[in-house]
Amino acid sequence: MVTGLARQKYIIELSEEELQQLQDLINASETPEKVALKARILLISDAKTGEKISVPEVAKRLGTTHTTVQTIRTLYATKGLEAALYRKERAKETVKRIVHREDYSKSPSKMTPEEVEKVLEIMASMPPEGKKKWSLRALSQELTDRGIVENVAPSTIASALKRAAKEQ
Repeated sequence: MVTGLARQKYIIELSEEELQQLQDLINASETPEKVALKARILLISDAKTGEKISVPEVAKRLGTTHTTVQTIRTLYATKGLEAALYRKERAKETVKRIVHREDYSKSPSKMTPEEVEKVLEIMASMPPEGKKKWSLRALSQELTDRGIVENVAPSTIASALKRAAKEQ
């Protein structure tokens, strides 16, 4: 068994022009660090160097992860040098929102004024056994049990009570 040889899915064979372009990128002071790292990955991975280096070994030498090395190799082999070095531009779609109402600060209540009044009546009555006052959860359960509402979240009751307090 031969050790040190890696099974590579993609063999990186850089042209002379690509080699020069990568060298220039690495030597340029204004090259972003991520781009320089990607260039180093491709240079070390070049099959023409005569040295077969495994993905983990390249990652170890450059202080990065094997995933980054494999991704850069794959991008170069499938999409070319530019795709391997630079992120693709995201599509900037502008989705026009459909405005249903003008004032979003006052969203419509999920409880009718009559239901809120029933909540206030229940709160005025004796709380459940073993409790000093009504909890939002207990109010929610009581409204459902009495058939006033089919289902209501405790937070909805809290919002409705807050609105009722502001209105008074």
